[in-house]
Amino acid sequence: MPRILAVFALLLSASFTPAADLPVRLIAEGEDFRTEKGWQVVPYRENYYASTFAISFLSRMACLGAPAQGDAVAVQEIVIPSAGEFHVLSRYEQPFNFSAEFTVEVLQNGKSVYREMFGKLEDPKIWPFTGHQRVPMERFGWGGTDNIVWQQKGVAKLAAGPATIRLIAAPQMDGDKPRVRAA
Repeated sequence: MPRILAVFALLLSASFTPAADLPVRLIAEGEDFRTEKGWQVVPYRENYYASTFAISFLSRMACLGAPAQGDAVAVQEIVIPSAGEFHVLSRYEQPFNFSAEFTVEVLQNGKSVYREMFGKLEDPKIWPFTGHQRVPMERFGWGGTDNIVWQQKGVAKLAAGPATIRLIAAPQMDGDKPRVRAA
């Protein structure tokens, strides 16, 4: 398993802006993050998990990947247009019956205002072609079921102004022991 993640898109979505009663959607693309350690931008077709083109669409033909057994940090600076509660969603590749764990952290004024781990095997995810049902793992009869999923975890209470999104990956675990890569 060469990478724990190969796709990342983060969507921060507030219900409505006070001025216009319109939803606010902020999207942070994985390949736009500045890599500080471990992560790397991976060109299309070098991503590992996706089993069909219909499910493996990569915007701008790239994604963000991290080593399965290394530490990785990537950051992106964003501007929050108005204060509010934002639902945090992540889009990433989910290998069948394996975790792809990583943490999303949002910082404002030097303080962590949101921090959640995504990609746990037992977490419910939104799978393609299932009518948006949220289940931990989906098995399709026509393929390997290694697919790109959406996962929503919690709400970030954000102030208007600058913010930093951090993606943090650590060695993938098998219970309480590091997962050993096959030679």
